[in-house]
Amino acid sequence: MEKQRKLLALQPEQVVDVLVKSGYRGMTLELLHSDFDAGAPRNADGTVNFISYMAWILKEINSNATEPDQAQTD
Repeated sequence: MEKQRKLLALQPEQVVDVLVKSGYRGMTLELLHSDFDAGAPRNADGTVNFISYMAWILKEINSNATEPDQAQTD
């Protein structure tokens, strides 16, 4: 249960560390702060709810995806 609680209040540096260790080698603290500027959620004390942040990233990815080209019929 303790690990679950920690996921709800990670320091920004910990978020970057988890993502880098998970394979997202391009993740940086600067990118995380850029995400905060773009509206990514964070807790009032400056920590990050990792689950909410991941949900925000998925929402951003899906909202930025382009629709597949419609097949044109002649």
